[in-house]
Amino acid sequence: MYNCYCFFALVVITDSRGRELKRKSYVRGYMPLDLTEYPSGIYYLRISAYGRQFVRKVVK
Repeated sequence: MYNCYCFFALVVITDSRGRELKRKSYVRGYMPLDLTEYPSGIYYLRISAYGRQFVRKVVK
């Protein structure tokens, strides 16, 4: 479980091949991201917030 606090953000989860697995918008508050439904592997979180985009690699 990963947590982040933002006013508004769009989060896209992709696998190591670039396939989009989940897309979710968050408005004001913590963004719990539950990856338990996915098998072990490498995932990327693309977070768009405040006019910027961040990419974080997650190894599960």
